[in-house]
Amino acid sequence: MAKDFNETINQVVDTAKGTAAKAGKKAGEVFEISKLKLKIYDVEGDIKSTYHQLGKLAADAYKGDKDIRDEIALHVAEIDAMNEKIADYKESIREIKKITKCTTCDKENPITSDFCSACGAKLD
Repeated sequence: MAKDFNETINQVVDTAKGTAAKAGKKAGEVFEISKLKLKIYDVEGDIKSTYHQLGKLAADAYKGDKDIRDEIALHVAEIDAMNEKIADYKESIREIKKITKCTTCDKENPITSDFCSACGAKLD
């Protein structure tokens, strides 16, 4: 009977260890996702600021005869680069969550899926 009790205790301890390890891994994933979401938020603020600068530039140009095409191109390139950075952060989040995005309809699906749950397209 003592042997059965010890085996039961050992099973409980092993189960608790496994559960704690899974919880720790999940907490780490949540932390990484939160950091990435904060980075996205920061970059979105930078994009908003750059759009504000574009508006001010356009208003100033309207008041005078200044050619602003080069400055506009520079700001647009900055915005494009920031949008690419956001896309990279979102892809990192999908990797952590083990999901993939359908290239046909943009629906997120489990990485184990062969076909999109929304449109039925084959997933890469």
